[in-house]
Amino acid sequence: MTNAHGTLSRVEVLAPAGPGSLAAFLEEVHPPSPPFSQDRMDAVAALSARLLTDPGFRNAPPFVAAAFWMRRAGLERLRTAYASRFQAEPGVLRVPAGRVFHVAPANVDTLFLYSWALAFLCGNANVIRLSGERAPEVDALLRALDLTAADHPVLAAENRFVTYPHDAPVSEVFSRWCLHRIVWGGDATVAALREVPLNPHASERSFASKFSFAVLKASPFLALGSEDRQGLAARFFNDFFPFDQAACSTPQVVFWVGGAEEGRRAHALFLDAVQAEARRRNLQVDAAQACRRL
Repeated sequence: MTNAHGTLSRVEVLAPAGPGSLAAFLEEVHPPSPPFSQDRMDAVAALSARLLTDPGFRNAPPFVAAAFWMRRAGLERLRTAYASRFQAEPGVLRVPAGRVFHVAPANVDTLFLYSWALAFLCGNANVIRLSGERAPEVDALLRALDLTAADHPVLAAENRFVTYPHDAPVSEVFSRWCLHRIVWGGDATVAALREVPLNPHASERSFASKFSFAVLKASPFLALGSEDRQGLAARFFNDFFPFDQAACSTPQVVFWVGGAEEGRRAHALFLDAVQAEARRRNLQVDAAQACRRL
């Protein structure tokens, strides 16, 4: 790693504020931990509890959802599911990859939490590259991670959350270090990272551009009472608005199934309910967002 020291000087370590340089972290052996070890379970559960009780996240539903997914009861279900697979296939030996490099997307702030948590729980050391254009909630989350690491040293010992401009030589250092690379982003991001040499022993998962749509049946919708209709609109709001329609799971098109006339009536009522939900949540759309949508 000696030749990479100069390259790594272009990298900012965001968290945890652990001892030692980034180069030293990459040079450490990091022996894989058994999947779902108690110290790692405790660390993720503690981070979840900190996020769920932080008032700064109350108006950030995606972060609350991620924290809820990481709560101890959810982690225990993951561990139980893993144990069931292990028992069902006694002839299969499952071991951690060992070192994982995550390239997080800029458009959906919380996605990196899921892949990081799963990789960490499975016993891996991780480097997570975050975008330089981060929401304030991401920086608050990194501060929460620092605070949690003070009580759970395994967080500081096995993870580095970093940022750097798009820089192929830097990405190459991390790609040659890792034994598994996870790339979140559009087709162009995936294609660009594919040009970066990967450790010959490493595998890769990529999550490129996706297109989603919603299908609603007009007649059952028209049969709903106003309260149920509004509840459906609230759930649609959660899918549609938090990431400004940039998430892969966000519907780009809504299809109504049924006759033309009932479809028009259902659409009008649905649009009214979604607009009412937007007003209830005091949705603010700035000019730049509006231009992007247009």
